[in-house]
Amino acid sequence: MERLLRHRWILDFATIAACAALLAHAAARAFDPGVAFAAMPAQRRPAAPVNKAPPDVDTIVARNLFCSSCRGARATPVAAAPEQTALPLAVLAIMYAPPPRDPRSSLAVVRDTEDQSIHAVGIGDPLRDATVVDVGPTRILLRRGEATQYLDLLARPGRPPATPAVVAVSADPLAAEIEKGIRKLGERSYEIDRATLNAVLANTPALVQGARIFPELRDGKSVGFRLQAVRPESAFAKIGLRSGDVISAVNGLALATPESGLDAFVKLRSASHLSLGLERDGQRLTHEYRIR
Repeated sequence: MERLLRHRWILDFATIAACAALLAHAAARAFDPGVAFAAMPAQRRPAAPVNKAPPDVDTIVARNLFCSSCRGARATPVAAAPEQTALPLAVLAIMYAPPPRDPRSSLAVVRDTEDQSIHAVGIGDPLRDATVVDVGPTRILLRRGEATQYLDLLARPGRPPATPAVVAVSADPLAAEIEKGIRKLGERSYEIDRATLNAVLANTPALVQGARIFPELRDGKSVGFRLQAVRPESAFAKIGLRSGDVISAVNGLALATPESGLDAFVKLRSASHLSLGLERDGQRLTHEYRIR
């Protein structure tokens, strides 16, 4: 026992040394910067104040009010509506090619009311100091400098189009003239009074309203003009024409170009006999007309 008590101070010193080593190791980990940073949750630093520049007036003006995602884009200006042209021109007829046909196939017959010349025009063709930019069912659009103007089929030059009056067929002088002046002689032969022919040609709007006329194209080439929506009281119906007929020739002259159709239209006033070559339901027919 005396020997154990004699060496007890050695055990105490060893215990104290071990405890000191453990404390030193714990203190080193507690004050280690890497360990402290990993153990502590990250704190959000306040953002530094941003000095915003005053809003630019030009940027505000250029902003599109109707499109929040279109930055710096101005709203598209609305194009001004076209006005009726003051040029001395009158539309006699329109041969409109509806979609999906090429709009360049549409043609218009226009008369210069000063020199009485007649022109067949399409998109891109000149008319006096203007250029044709579109041909619609009842009007054509012209470009004169920076302005867009129009010619209306149912209007006189320089005047706004008048609203057509709704009248009964029996009270229409032209319908009465057509009924009186056109007679059927056979299955495909007719007789037409010259006074009736002149009355029909002089009333071009009524003539055009009697049917829709479209260029007939095959393999990219014109082969004539197709009639659609032929009205039963019109001059077209009275001379035996129907919806779907393709007029391919006049007096043996093939209607392969707009100029040939215009030439036939002009010669009607002085012709004494008219022969129309037709295509109907896949058959070729000929209608004969005697003008007296």
